[in-house]
Amino acid sequence: MDELTPNTPEHKKVSEFSKLTGIRNTSIHQYLRGDRNMGNKTKAVLIDKGINPVFIETGKGDIINTNVQSELPQNIMRLPVYANIPCGSPALIFQDEPVEYKTIDKIKGLRNPVILEVKGDSNLPLIRDKDLIVASEIQKPKNGDLVATNFRGADPGTLNTNIKLFQSTKDKNTFLLKPINTIYDTSIHQYNEVYNFYKCIRLIRDLY
Repeated sequence: MDELTPNTPEHKKVSEFSKLTGIRNTSIHQYLRGDRNMGNKTKAVLIDKGINPVFIETGKGDIINTNVQSELPQNIMRLPVYANIPCGSPALIFQDEPVEYKTIDKIKGLRNPVILEVKGDSNLPLIRDKDLIVASEIQKPKNGDLVATNFRGADPGTLNTNIKLFQSTKDKNTFLLKPINTIYDTSIHQYNEVYNFYKCIRLIRDLY
């Protein structure tokens, strides 16, 4: 944000911005003067609340984002969220539109990134029910990678997905999926059953 000149329309927006976001006026003025930097996570949460990215960066323009195509700051990315991704038996997923979009600090080098909302307890204690995970499409996982495996569904155009640890086998045609929670069993699968893999990159529960 740039410094705002007192008694201008832009300056008067500080109070409105404070009411909408819960950020104190004093903190906002510190951001505007450059005495304090707004972190990427804070920016991401504000954008998810509908605050205009341009206003966040410059202190100018509309506070509320009325243009869904507004360009995001370079250090921010907006990803689709797919819900109820099981950690146990594969279940139907990716057949519908994402349930929402979330904005996070940018992670470089991702391919077709998505956010997955986890369902179940088979990856406790590392991953809890309802956790959000950033995932990136990969060609072939490495041993120990936490992956969302998309299996071809029985019906054309559908996929069955779950999240577990990847483990190769001596048989080049098969692989194992191992839950982190040891009370659950490891399963064996054929590569020809798989549509694609997504490697789980980052937990983002600390954003919310």
